[in-house]
Amino acid sequence: MLQINQNPRWISFSEELKKLNLRFPIAELSEAMGFSKSVVSQFVSGKKLPSENFLNKFYDVYGKKLDEIDRKKEAAIKPLDVLNLFREDGTLYKQLCQKCEEKDKEIIELKAQIQVLKDLLSAKK
Repeated sequence: MLQINQNPRWISFSEELKKLNLRFPIAELSEAMGFSKSVVSQFVSGKKLPSENFLNKFYDVYGKKLDEIDRKKEAAIKPLDVLNLFREDGTLYKQLCQKCEEKDKEIIELKAQIQVLKDLLSAKK
């Protein structure tokens, strides 16, 4: 039998609640949503599944803030991730090296073409 605190609906709610990082979640949820502290406590602790009414109110009150948190999290690049991109075994590092080598070859070819043009101009004078 599935225990209440293993139910996917409760897990989703509890994960969203953690994102909010409320200092006093029971008191703050109770005040913001108009539910008694005892009811909120039962939902937060997992003793009872949040009702549909509770979840609707939760997302009405905190939905925009949760979306903003998700956007900021997606937009944030961890410094370690950036450093790993440039490690010698990283794909980006290899791609950059390959591009640099290609550009170096193009520069050498252009310099050779410039020299040919200079030689032609010198010969016409």
